[in-house]
Amino acid sequence: MARKKSTLAVMTKARELAQYVFDACEKSPRKYRFSLCTKLQNYALNVIEEIYLANSSKDLGIRISHQERARVNLAMTDYFANLANELNCLSIHQYEVISLRDAEAMKLLVAWMNSSKKQLEEVSSPEKASI
Repeated sequence: MARKKSTLAVMTKARELAQYVFDACEKSPRKYRFSLCTKLQNYALNVIEEIYLANSSKDLGIRISHQERARVNLAMTDYFANLANELNCLSIHQYEVISLRDAEAMKLLVAWMNSSKKQLEEVSSPEKASI
């Protein structure tokens, strides 16, 4: 089965999340820009990187590993956005937008992970697939 050369929906959502994180951090207080905001931006960028690496991998085990790392980075993005909001580095509105975009990306990522795990099970047990 040939892989379709289109942008994954999860990648689109991850990019939207990262773009918003960068925009929101631009307006944050200076004292947080090179610490908390940088950390938040890095987690958002790591999500994109891991999704890209997962999509590029033909090995299902490696793909699932990158997907899991993307999932952890999404969780960390949400956690650090919450912390930034508590420290008044991000407004409640900015945190809500980040949290919603994070949740959308997470939903798509988990669905993709489940699909990859199902494919791995089918490949790992060919006798079940032939029944």
